[in-house]
Amino acid sequence: MPPSDAEVATPRSGTEKSLHWRWRRSPAVDNPSLFGHGPGGEGPVWVERDGLTDEERIVIDSCLAEGVLDPALATLEAGTGGGRIVRALEDRGFTRLAAFDVAAASVRAAHARDARRRVHFAVADAIRLPYRDGSFVQAVYVQQLLSILETEDARTAGIREAYRVLAPGGVLVVSVLCVDDRGRTPLRIAAIRAYTRYLAAVRVLRRSDVPAQQQPWPGVNGILGMLLDWPPYAYWFVSSEIEAMLRRAGFTVVSTIRSPVGAPIRYFACRR
Repeated sequence: MPPSDAEVATPRSGTEKSLHWRWRRSPAVDNPSLFGHGPGGEGPVWVERDGLTDEERIVIDSCLAEGVLDPALATLEAGTGGGRIVRALEDRGFTRLAAFDVAAASVRAAHARDARRRVHFAVADAIRLPYRDGSFVQAVYVQQLLSILETEDARTAGIREAYRVLAPGGVLVVSVLCVDDRGRTPLRIAAIRAYTRYLAAVRVLRRSDVPAQQQPWPGVNGILGMLLDWPPYAYWFVSSEIEAMLRRAGFTVVSTIRSPVGAPIRYFACRR
């Protein structure tokens, strides 16, 4: 099937491009700068996007069909970028919506594109949310936000904040980059394991405490950046690891969903 007009028009970010040789290093040195609007930032690319990916559509519509999500309930969307997911939720009947992103320029763009003016947007960091305890009944974290947080403390704090702003019995739908789903063939699995061991050895020699699961984005600095271990990094969770973190925060993991299109992403539906 040929790609749709929307797919052709959708720009690709460096984080999603295929691995390639790139000799010039990106000015983005961490994830806030990578997803921001400054030098090397991909914020403008994400702002231009509209609609759900096939994967997001399948997961969200499945959650709606199975009663995991309810359009009538107060819902928070995390890492909204240009607001494409929260607009898709509006199209599905959600009316009590809030969304946040750490990039102020992205939030301004999302607000400008919100024709209905029903979404409450905020500039906020996932580890320090501006909402009161129990403000929402549902939270949708489906842009791998936790994998973008750069330290274990930040990832833990991000989960705890999601728990705090949900009311008792509230639902969190969250996705992460999952190392368990990263290899589709035995050769690819072997290559990823070898690269992870290589990173661990390099960081021991450099006396770096960055874990080997925190790896350079392949499309940002290319093969050279991966070999030389250039940031910015994405964190690849082991499935059992993220489940344990969610449970420690107080969540009950209700269901686990593998990517319906074969991407290395794992989804978790949790209840507070």
